[in-house]
Amino acid sequence: MTTSLHIIHPYVYKTAEALERKTPEEIRTRDLSIGRLVRTALRADHNVFYYRNGCEVAFLGLLQTEQELVLDRRFDWRKRPELTTIVTDSFGYPLPNKRPPEVRPIDWKDNLACFTQE
Repeated sequence: MTTSLHIIHPYVYKTAEALERKTPEEIRTRDLSIGRLVRTALRADHNVFYYRNGCEVAFLGLLQTEQELVLDRRFDWRKRPELTTIVTDSFGYPLPNKRPPEVRPIDWKDNLACFTQE
């Protein structure tokens, strides 16, 4: 049986910091622990799935979701080529396999270039 690690929308760790009453050291320790967990899982040949919210090339999407992770070296594990990256909407859903009729073909094509389908 293969073990899989699923990391879903880790930018929430950063946005929730304003609500948490944690010290900077506690936050640093947590962030470093996530990186160690990813590296350990990859070294053991486990599947690691990284769920992103939106496309990193979308400027506004980046600002709204993962800007903090891009600027934080403790989250450099996101760039590892061994990760399987899954891009979903903010609710964690991939694109459907068929274009919904209310979505223009040009918009569908743009979304296909970024988001994961079912």
